[in-house]
Amino acid sequence: MINQFTQFMKNCWKQVSVVVGVIAIVTSILAFDARYAKSADIDRLEGKIVSTLQEFKKSLELQRNIDRLTSITDQLMKIKFLLKQYPKDKELKEDYENLKIERDKLQLKVEKGTQ
Repeated sequence: MINQFTQFMKNCWKQVSVVVGVIAIVTSILAFDARYAKSADIDRLEGKIVSTLQEFKKSLELQRNIDRLTSITDQLMKIKFLLKQYPKDKELKEDYENLKIERDKLQLKVEKGTQ
């Protein structure tokens, strides 16, 4: 039986080497192709990255508005204190009114951003 196998290999070595070569080529192509992402995977990841960046941008804008609201509230308190000292100052009254309007706008943006 071993002699028959060796005789077969001597007569068909080219065919056997071709089959082994084809198997090796197919295996290497499949291994090479599996290392790279498919276009559907790339599109899905791109969409996920874009949505994550948009959420991050919204949270940064919300935080900036909250910081501005805090700053304006502090300014309002200072102006209120100054108005008690100088009740007839028109510029302080105008600043106070403008800051109240700005505070109300920011308050709406913050409430809208948290929803």
